[in-house]
Amino acid sequence: MRSFWTGLAAAGMAALVIAPGMAGAKQEQDIIAMSAMSQDVKEYTFKTGSEIAANIETAQKAMATTTNDFHVALIAVDKAIVLVNSVQQASPTESFRQKLGDLFHRHRVKKAKSTDVIPVEGVLNDVKQVNAAGVENVNTKLERVKGKLESVSTPESEAELIDASDDIGYLEIDLPVQQTKTLLMEAHAAIQNQDAANANAALSDALNHTKKWTASAHIGVVEGGEETN
Repeated sequence: MRSFWTGLAAAGMAALVIAPGMAGAKQEQDIIAMSAMSQDVKEYTFKTGSEIAANIETAQKAMATTTNDFHVALIAVDKAIVLVNSVQQASPTESFRQKLGDLFHRHRVKKAKSTDVIPVEGVLNDVKQVNAAGVENVNTKLERVKGKLESVSTPESEAELIDASDDIGYLEIDLPVQQTKTLLMEAHAAIQNQDAANANAALSDALNHTKKWTASAHIGVVEGGEETN
């Protein structure tokens, strides 16, 4: 458990990487029930979701004053974004996409080597715990990519990477968390532009989204606790 929490603390500062051309099929992917997530990830998601909501509310209060304290609001939103990133990192399917996105980037800049595939294959072990479907297809495609990279990056190996991303479904929690992040980024931009109206609208939507997926995570925590008793 210690390594999980330590890893999440470090990952919280890193934004999720989705390579260009690798996220287009997201809405069409099969959704995997959040019950497939491990208990520690559910607990982390619930705890962190509550902290995200608290930071959003702090930003709202700062924007509700007659003077509109943009500085305080911006700090609170920045904290919320960091926390959202850490929740995304907790999801094994999104962690897989991050590693795959890193490899895709190295491929695009012609720096990818066959050994760069190994970290992506390592993350697949976590994905197997929540979604057996598609994993073998991904393994096969990664092996093809590794073989092609033994010589040089090719358009075919890039296509294999995109296909590998599409083969892995999304956890039930992934899309709502991404929506929260998008809204927080909109609020961040509006606050920087001192646009109180749009900032407040984005913060309100972000808070509603956060409360919904946090409540789902809480149900998962409660149900998981009952199973272990």
